[in-house]
This record gives sequence, C-alpha cells and structure tokens, in this order.
Amino acid sequence: MEWFRESDSLSYEWWEQRLAQEALRRTRGDIAAAAELMGISRASLYRKLKNGSIQWDSESLDLSLHSENAT
Repeated sequence: MEWFRESDSLSYEWWEQRLAQEALRRTRGDIAAAAELMGISRASLYRKLKNGSIQWDSESLDLSLHSENAT
C-alpha cells in the first residue's frame, strides 16, 4: 500500500501520541498544562508517560520558538 501514509492512520494510539507530543511542545514540557490542553487529568497524562503509552523526550524540547521573546 504505497499510497498509505502513517498520518492517514486512524489508530487512537497513534493520534494520542501525536496530540500529547504537540501539547507538551506547546507548553514547553509542562505536564499539567499539556493535560489541560488535551482535556485529560494531569494524573492520566503522568500515567501514560510512566507506562510508556506516550513517549516524550524532554531533552529534545525545541525552545527556539520561545527564544524570540527572550531578546
């Protein structure tokens, strides 16, 4: 299926992962704020991060978008 792209997936897990990564990026890694953006509890997001159902590498957080305001 050459025409099938990963972003065409309707897998809940795939989209939840992307949503969480975007929420964490937008909140600069603030888990409570990211959970609020996602409409879930902070505890739920922590649990998903702890059990590995959501992958997040805070070391790769790109803060370059926010550096414009620092000058």
